[in-house]
Amino acid sequence: MTVVGDFLEFNDACPTSFHTVAAVRDTLVNAGFRVVSESGEWPTGPGKFLSVRSGSIIAWIEPEDARPSDGFRILGAHTDSPHLRVKQRPDLAGPGTSVLSLEPYGSPILSTWFDRDLGVAGRLVLDDLSERLVTIREPIVRVPSLAIHLDRDKAQPNPQQHLNGIWAGGTSAFLEFVAERQSIDATSILGFELVLFEAARATTLGADGSIISAPRLDNLGTVWAAMSALVNSSGARRSVIAFFDHEEVGSQSERGAGSPLLTSTLERIVLAAGGDRESLHRALADSLLVSGDMAHGTHPNFPEKHEPSHHIELGGGPV
Repeated sequence: MTVVGDFLEFNDACPTSFHTVAAVRDTLVNAGFRVVSESGEWPTGPGKFLSVRSGSIIAWIEPEDARPSDGFRILGAHTDSPHLRVKQRPDLAGPGTSVLSLEPYGSPILSTWFDRDLGVAGRLVLDDLSERLVTIREPIVRVPSLAIHLDRDKAQPNPQQHLNGIWAGGTSAFLEFVAERQSIDATSILGFELVLFEAARATTLGADGSIISAPRLDNLGTVWAAMSALVNSSGARRSVIAFFDHEEVGSQSERGAGSPLLTSTLERIVLAAGGDRESLHRALADSLLVSGDMAHGTHPNFPEKHEPSHHIELGGGPV
């Protein structure tokens, strides 16, 4: 498979931050990385390791000859993207239809979510406290726009009223449907985080197939690139990838970039190598972190929205 094909396959496997972490974890484990629990004993000595906290993941390579005070080379990215999220009381009734109560996560361009075939993905927490990933890649939900005959004023949608989706005829319970598709009893579901995603698969477009057409490029593009770089790293230096959830809503959660997750991980690496707080501060002073995200290419129809002397060309390299 080509590089582009690999990425498109990865993109399709990652409709949520939880799926992204699972895909990254599986790729790294297949490449020889060992899973480390935050609540367990930290590994000592050289090797390849990873640690997962819900929708975030950190992985690193500790070289054979690493000293406690050696610096880190870190690539950062985020695992979440703007989307429509299923509310905790999901069921609404419409005239002859089952309606799903939705809300925006992050700052999606609301107009792009109307009149699309949408699947459902996320995770369930069951009464035995186990977690189960959900992916229903079928056109289950549609957020219908108002017919032109009824919308002469072209009013902006009200997120509280106009973002709900139709998903079945008659009256049905959404969680019962999800549970049935997972072959479990709906009463066993203690909690859920479910979102909608475009059911169509990622692809290429253009006469020459040179343009990637895919959702969640912000920021699966950076996640995939950084993950691939770590897998192919020589391991000569302390190399780290740090992928965080909740960037689209401020990063201030227990697993966001504003949490102590990364600094705690780096400190434990230093301590496991026989260092102390002095070694940690020396290592941090000698470290480099590149936080990668997707940039907006100069829009051909709205060039006035961009810096006139600094156009961003698609495929032109880092911005």
